Amino acid sequence: MHSSSSKRFLLYAVTTVVALFSSAIFHSCPIVAQTEVKTGIGANATMKSPLMLARFQSVGPVGNAHQQGRAVARKDFELSGVFQVADVEPLEGKPVPDPNLAGTVRVEGTVEPGEGAAVLKFHGQAIDAGTGEVALDRTYPFSGGTLRETMHRFVDDVLEALTGERGIAETRIAYVRQDGRVKEIWMMDYDGENARQITHDRSLALSPTFAPWGSEVAFTTFKRGNPDLYLFDMSRGASYPFSTRPGLNTAPCYSPDGKWIACTLSRDGNAEIYLISRDAQTARRLTRNTVIDTSPSFSPTGREIAFTSNRTGSPQVFVMDAEGLNQRLLTIEGSYNDSPQWSPKGDKICYAARHDGIFDVIVMDSNGSNPTQITPTKHTRNEIKSPIYRSTALPKPMGWPLSASTTRSLNRRWPMVAPEIVHCTVKYAKLISSPIAVVTGLRSVAATVGFSGWVITAMMPMTNPSAKPMTPPITQSIR
Repeated sequence: MHSSSSKRFLLYAVTTVVALFSSAIFHSCPIVAQTEVKTGIGANATMKSPLMLARFQSVGPVGNAHQQGRAVARKDFELSGVFQVADVEPLEGKPVPDPNLAGTVRVEGTVEPGEGAAVLKFHGQAIDAGTGEVALDRTYPFSGGTLRETMHRFVDDVLEALTGERGIAETRIAYVRQDGRVKEIWMMDYDGENARQITHDRSLALSPTFAPWGSEVAFTTFKRGNPDLYLFDMSRGASYPFSTRPGLNTAPCYSPDGKWIACTLSRDGNAEIYLISRDAQTARRLTRNTVIDTSPSFSPTGREIAFTSNRTGSPQVFVMDAEGLNQRLLTIEGSYNDSPQWSPKGDKICYAARHDGIFDVIVMDSNGSNPTQITPTKHTRNEIKSPIYRSTALPKPMGWPLSASTTRSLNRRWPMVAPEIVHCTVKYAKLISSPIAVVTGLRSVAATVGFSGWVITAMMPMTNPSAKPMTPPITQSIR
């Protein structure tokens, strides 16, 4: 009876935290560009540069790999938010300058047999159609099972060659999928393809977040009855306990260097934000209140943490030093502000704000000034939740797209791109609307939020080169 009551209490505690702050738990050197990729902010939408994508050619026995590869590349270019893609026939001979096509990119591709019976190779080019100069010329060996990965890499290489920043096509998404009362961690490519199940606990697994090195996922699981934090090592295909302290162990967020994980613990009787060392041996309490503090989010420098607290009487966004000092309120407008997330450059913070029962995504300066709503002004109740930053292969004038999630399918209004994922552009924001929230970006993390059916989640897509993979933690000695 006592054990059953304790479990019911923990479930109630988790539900309470979710109700207050939903995202707390469910949550190479640049190549010098030859082409001037023109981007900017239009009155109602992003200005995109034209890209002419030629029909990929085949040489020798390659099956339909050239057609499949082009389909993947086309979607990647479209989802990049940089280009307006047009289909054209391949060039005959060398590129010829055409001043009328200044600022236009032309992409060519050829698939042919490689060295070995099971190996093919793809030769791709990105050309400045105005000057005829080649911005990228590269060959990629691949097998049948790595075609998608190869195309993703090619598109990211093109974006890096043209803009100086890598694209997002090689990123992945960790998410929670519900089947009856069971919720498991799944993973898929950023475009919704190649979905695969990660955990098989037949329990509740929540709030996955990627380590900076990209091969580890932290998440909360109820498989032992208590909401514990576990780490899943993708190279080993196994999960390990990280924090099994009594009470809540939720809302994990890695520091940029991967040495610490910020999370919410209630081991002292109240939901507070802690820092736990990656070896699980040291725990530092950062907040001390009689209210709920949750949803920690590291700044890109690792020197500050944004979080949500209801210490003013309602959920609001705060920020503090990484040591827990200098805690201050950032949001002064609205009665419900949650799920803070830093922009990859650290100059902005986005969050979810509720007005009259409707959630919107707000972007403000990192000091709390200039809050600006970027979600559509017309949407149904509870559509927009959990803002998630996504860096992109765009120069500064374009700004940085933002990913957000919705609790309802809007497929009839916006074109379907992949199962359960819809893309649209509103001002300078790229929104992903469906019961899956996506994080696709360079060295960024994301908030998560859960609903019935599919459960929204987040991902750390591009690895941080300064963060090194670590061995599984020793079971923590600190309680």
